[in-house]
Amino acid sequence: KFLLFIFCLLLVVPQSFATELLDLVPSNSDFIIRSNIKQITHIPEIKQKLLDIIKEQDKNEYVKQIKATGFNILTDVDSLLLFMQLGTANAQNPLKSEVAFIVSGKFNIDKIIDSIKSNAELKDKLIVAEEDGFQTVTYVDKEKGNTKFLIVDKNTVVCGTETGANNSKLVNLAKMPGIKTNKDFSSVISKLNDKASIAIATILPDQARQFLASKEQSKSLSSIQYISLDFTKNTNLDINITGDFSASSYMEEITKALNSFFETAKKMDMPYAAFEDFLKNAKISNTGLSAVITTFVTQTSINKLIENFGSPETNK
Repeated sequence: KFLLFIFCLLLVVPQSFATELLDLVPSNSDFIIRSNIKQITHIPEIKQKLLDIIKEQDKNEYVKQIKATGFNILTDVDSLLLFMQLGTANAQNPLKSEVAFIVSGKFNIDKIIDSIKSNAELKDKLIVAEEDGFQTVTYVDKEKGNTKFLIVDKNTVVCGTETGANNSKLVNLAKMPGIKTNKDFSSVISKLNDKASIAIATILPDQARQFLASKEQSKSLSSIQYISLDFTKNTNLDINITGDFSASSYMEEITKALNSFFETAKKMDMPYAAFEDFLKNAKISNTGLSAVITTFVTQTSINKLIENFGSPETNK
């Protein structure tokens, strides 16, 4: 529920992305999410909602943590970027995956480290060390896998699985290629709307391409290399989805197939009005090797989606 709430927050206001965070992303990453948090936590209604969540958990304990670490998530986090290598994803052992958040903000590093070292409950589970000139904190779990915090500088930390954090460190040390060496994918990422509330770019996995190729009606879509999408919240929610293809020979078929899909889907009974908006307002175009879907969801439908999430809407 908390993650759902955070996702809803990401759709509330237009934001800008810290592109320099890409400098810490490994080249083998094939799934990227970018967003800016600070604007969100300064909205009075959202700030109050976060405070309510904190109060339910234990506000006094939260205040103690702020004093101990000098860090307040409501004011000290600016932006974040999530990177992941989809091929390592494992629902049974997620901490074995290569995934991490790169977070920019204001961090009192010495105070945070001192607070961790003085926590008796975590003493046997945490390893505080210096690796290659970086301070690190590793939470050890021999069964599920380790979680690691890598302090890049006073304004940047990487937190995620041990593999994810370690690879980000190697990119910073120029011992591992960064995402910008993957020119095609980094070009897709760089074209994401920097005013969007949230933006996602991914390399379409081979398994997905093989599945599309196995079906006659979706065969033309099997030449997709990359998919990117962004959401921008003004009054309505504007959505742009772009598929970048490896060959132009299918473009006419692709546009035809997408139009056919949307016409069929419009006739289906959707559980949420937001889905109906998405389908009804969709426009499809193609430019060069890219097929583009632009659409929007109304403010009313967004409110209903958030209010009724988890169960179908009874009144559309």
